[in-house]
Amino acid sequence: AGGALSKMLPPFKLGGGGILGNGKQYMSWIHIDDLVGQMIYLLKNEGKHQVYNGVAPEPLTNYDFTKTLGKVLSRPTIFPVPGFGLKLLFGEMSEILLGSQNVSCDHFKDEGYEFKFPTLEKALEDLLLLQKKNENLLVQYQWIDKDLDTVFEFFSNEKNLERITPENLNFQVTGKSTENIEPGTIIDYKLSLRGLPMRWKSKIVLFEHNKRFVDEQLTGPYNKWYHTHEFYGFANGTLMKDHVIYKLPLGFLGQFVAGWFVKKDVQRIFKHRKKVLHTLF
Repeated sequence: AGGALSKMLPPFKLGGGGILGNGKQYMSWIHIDDLVGQMIYLLKNEGKHQVYNGVAPEPLTNYDFTKTLGKVLSRPTIFPVPGFGLKLLFGEMSEILLGSQNVSCDHFKDEGYEFKFPTLEKALEDLLLLQKKNENLLVQYQWIDKDLDTVFEFFSNEKNLERITPENLNFQVTGKSTENIEPGTIIDYKLSLRGLPMRWKSKIVLFEHNKRFVDEQLTGPYNKWYHTHEFYGFANGTLMKDHVIYKLPLGFLGQFVAGWFVKKDVQRIFKHRKKVLHTLF
C-alpha cells in the first residue's frame, strides 16, 4: 500500500518492468508484518545487542528481485532501465536506485526471531494477493471516545449511514428485510455516484454483537464490495476498524482505466466519515 513497492507496481503490472542498471546491486527488503513483529519482539525481550537491522534474511540483487516480482505478477520483465537513463531522469537520487545495500539481520536470527516471510516470493505472494485479482483494499482505524455498547449500537442502525456519508452522494436507505440487523439481513440503498443515480443492495453475512459485522454488496456499482466492521474496547473508549475489499467491473481494464480515481473517491468517503464521527462523539 506504500513505499517502494507501490511505485514499482504500475509498470510491472503492464509488463513494462525491468532491471535497473546492471541489476547486480543488492536490495534489502522486509514485509511490513515482520518489521512490526521485530519491533514487538524487541519490546518484549531484552536484546543482547545495541543495533538491530529491520530487514529480511534474504537480500537479493535487483535482477533477482525484478524476476521474482514479475513471476508473482505473471508479467514479463524484459525492459531494462540503463544506469545513465536513471541518472538523466533522477540525478543524484539515482544513486539510491543503483546503490547496493546488502544488510544483515544476523542479530535477530541469532536470538531466535522467527520470520513470517523469510523469502521475497512468500512476501510478495501475500502482499499482492489482491492485486493479482484486481481487487483493492482500504483499512482505516479510528478511536472513539465512547463505550463499546454506544458505538456498536450506532453502527448497528443502518439509518446512521446517511448521517456519516458525504451529502453529494445523496445516500438513502430505502428498505431492510428484518427489523434489526442480523445475519442474512438484506438492506437496500439508493445513491448518486458522480451524478449517476444508482441502487445498492447489501447482505449482512456476519454479525457478532459488540465485536464485528460484515456487509457484502449483492448488486451495485462494484463487482465486489466486502466491508468488515470491527470494534474493540480500548483506552476507555472504542477502537473501530474498517476493512474493505472492493473490485471494479471489467477486471484489469476497469482497474487500469478507473482504479486510481475510484480509490481517491473511496478514501474521500471514509475520510469524511472519520471527520463526522469525531464531531458526533
